[in-house]
Amino acid sequence: TEEQKLIEDVNASFRAAMATTANVPPADKYKTLEAAFTVSSKRNLADAVSKAPQLVPKLDEVYNAAYNAADHAAPEDKYEAFVLHFSEALRIIAGTPEVHAVKPGA
Repeated sequence: TEEQKLIEDVNASFRAAMATTANVPPADKYKTLEAAFTVSSKRNLADAVSKAPQLVPKLDEVYNAAYNAADHAAPEDKYEAFVLHFSEALRIIAGTPEVHAVKPGA
């Protein structure tokens, strides 16, 4: 579905942003991830608005959960908190279309 494709795009953007932190000192990982991911996040949300508007509130929840976790983490834990919460929240909404697609037996 279009929703699943957009979730895959968000995941790919997130992984690409994470890759930008590979050679960055731990203290700078969160800032680097955030800078790289902000650009693709805006593009992904714009795509969702035009192609799958029902996905926008779900993506907002994913982004908000991750940023909230990072905001409340100690400076040295911000990167890990963001990655953990974003990954888990995205995994949960990625399963949603599959669950709703299941039809009961006749």
